[in-house]
Amino acid sequence: MIPTKFSNFGFRYIEYATTRNNLLRHNKLLWAHCEADHDICWDREFLNQFCRLFPFQSVKTVRLRLNLAEALLELKSLNVKVILLIRDPRGTLQSRKHRDWCPGEPDCDQPNYLCSDMVSDYSAAIRLKELYPSRFRALRYEDICLNPYEIAEEVFNFIGITLHPQV
Repeated sequence: MIPTKFSNFGFRYIEYATTRNNLLRHNKLLWAHCEADHDICWDREFLNQFCRLFPFQSVKTVRLRLNLAEALLELKSLNVKVILLIRDPRGTLQSRKHRDWCPGEPDCDQPNYLCSDMVSDYSAAIRLKELYPSRFRALRYEDICLNPYEIAEEVFNFIGITLHPQV
């Protein structure tokens, strides 16, 4: 289980999130409280207590280089599992065209940067799979699209949760 007390990383994330309200809207349970009292979602003590209610925590990051995620895997006390989602670079670039944070940013919308990042992530993935075989997994976006139920079951097994029929 991941400790819910916010570390320095958590503090920096909260500060970042205060300028981007849409980050918290993805958490429907939390956002219901935010809508009622907007300031509560920036209150570290409230977030510590709220997060303790849930046995599993998940975080989605976009464009985080995999070698940086290794620091999380090194901390055994966190019991973190990392899933790298890999997509055909053409699909990634097409998707990024429709995001307000990407167009015009060379490290986001230029194929040579994306491909370089993918090569770096591939090297890191090989190393992480050897070092943390039960805590690291790579998935191809295209495989999820072709076999959503099978891949969902594999992901749930990987993170140690039973796949409920309603999922």
